[in-house]
Amino acid sequence: MFSFVIYSDPSFRIDSSSIIGTQSPNNIDIYLGVPFAEPPINQLRWEKTKPKVFNKDKYYAKKFAPACMQGPRIVNWYKGVASGFGGDPEYISMPEISEDCLYLNMWVPQNNDQDSKTPVLVFIHGGSNRAGWSFEPNYIGEELAEEGVIVITVAYRLGVFGFYSHPQLDVSNFAILDLIEALKWIKNNISKGKLIILESTTYPGTTREEIVEIVKNCYKKSIPLEISGLQSKNKIGRNFQAEKTLDLSNYKGIIDYKPEELYIKVKAGTPISEIEEALKKNNQQLAFEPNDFGYLFSGESNSGSIGGVVACNFAGSRRFKVGSVRDHLLGFQGVNGKGETIKSGGTVVKNVTGYDLCKILSGSFGTLTILTEISIKVLPKPETSKTLIIKNPHVKKALDYLGQSLSSSTDPSGGVFYPDYFGKNFILNDLTHDGGLTGIRVEGPMNSVDQRIDRLSKELALINNEFSVLDSVQTEIFWNKTKNLEVFKNSKSNLIRIVVPISETLQVIQKLKKDDLNYFIDWGGSLIWMAFDHLNSKILAEIKEITKNHQGYYTLIKIEDDFKASADIFTIDPIKYKISEKIKKSFDPKRIFNPGKMYTGI
Repeated sequence: MFSFVIYSDPSFRIDSSSIIGTQSPNNIDIYLGVPFAEPPINQLRWEKTKPKVFNKDKYYAKKFAPACMQGPRIVNWYKGVASGFGGDPEYISMPEISEDCLYLNMWVPQNNDQDSKTPVLVFIHGGSNRAGWSFEPNYIGEELAEEGVIVITVAYRLGVFGFYSHPQLDVSNFAILDLIEALKWIKNNISKGKLIILESTTYPGTTREEIVEIVKNCYKKSIPLEISGLQSKNKIGRNFQAEKTLDLSNYKGIIDYKPEELYIKVKAGTPISEIEEALKKNNQQLAFEPNDFGYLFSGESNSGSIGGVVACNFAGSRRFKVGSVRDHLLGFQGVNGKGETIKSGGTVVKNVTGYDLCKILSGSFGTLTILTEISIKVLPKPETSKTLIIKNPHVKKALDYLGQSLSSSTDPSGGVFYPDYFGKNFILNDLTHDGGLTGIRVEGPMNSVDQRIDRLSKELALINNEFSVLDSVQTEIFWNKTKNLEVFKNSKSNLIRIVVPISETLQVIQKLKKDDLNYFIDWGGSLIWMAFDHLNSKILAEIKEITKNHQGYYTLIKIEDDFKASADIFTIDPIKYKISEKIKKSFDPKRIFNPGKMYTGI
């Protein structure tokens, strides 16, 4: 038996990069080996010191960087001191040295804030400008930091590398330039001219044990915690205040995959792309077609992590046939708001007794539990798929087509309608189609698909010039564009997701249709994606009333930031709010997980 304590990793941001350090048992945030300048090597060896460009998502500052180039002078001095006091001189050894040595170290007390004007002590080591390093034993700043001081030790080039001068060089005294750049870094990133110090904001959760300890610490101190993964869906939901962020992006990997048993078990931070690649090798798929919201928010693909997909419960175009994400969630393991481990389900469909927690947590947007391990049902990919494209139908006629196809024996797995202004986004049989279109997907064995497509065209009474058929390659492109909302790529409009019974879809569109409104219809007619150039409280109240009157609900997917703090992102009535409030309290009694992301106070 053994015991251990895991301290949450502190972090701060420079530009878009997170600098991740460690924490001492005495609550001192420690950052070792933080670069303040570009490495003075190769073409930069005899150049003026260049400030560091932070171009990575994360920099791990958990160990000292090498000392600058030097001889054994300081080591020999320490050995002499050790011998003089009866110590073992062989205990002293030369540190690693390198030309790449322009780094600093920081010891930061946790109780600092922007109003306290915590003093900052910058220490420049001695050594006659020929030797020494910033992390000599007597320069470790933890004890001073415990007295409420931010301690920083810096490195600079030594000897010939630091003070070489030559007529053909534009500059000299490189060591002095290094120190000037270090002081600039400290001013820009710590003081901002007013001694406003860095705040640690991010806890990287890389193991389940770490996650448990982080949550226990936040529960004990009542620290609000934002749950984040690959940030594909972070912009969905209300604005809320969280003191810390739990970053699960490195908590990833496939734990168990049994193709013959049709399930895969993964860590919550595992990218969807990684899962789909593994399934592809066995001709299997996530049948619910997870959306890729990256195109909507950044213009680039970012399908996110499996944890984010489960937490949000968003499914693609096959949803009306195979169900949503929660219908494919077999089991999970997670951590509640007290830091307790909870689990439900397993790896087969019929292993849930009592309350089905999978259904409760899927769609809770990380407000109830931090998912750590997830078991998902997978299904074989169909042999082939084809899409019947009906050209230029009016919305009423398109809904008739979709209704007929869904009730037919042809068993379609996708049904979508695009109005005229979206037709240009698709290439159909190598021809660009500018008008409106209805797409109906049929999947299965090759012969069966061809027969069902032919039968469906006859059931819908289509004539030859009214339709075309996309092959399997074009079909995949078409439905990927649909589930990923690529028609709204780089759009600045507000986007609303409305779900209503198919019988109510036309009335909802007619009541909401404005001149500046773009929309398309998915899920065989049940899902409406609507884009508004402008959105305010009055318009939102109208949308809420109309969807409610037609037995539906809405979700605000993309809206202006200044509206997110006050808007109702999700449809909810007073009774459901009370139920949600009680559920939140049972899982997360201090409301530390994503507080207010879904509803005010929850």
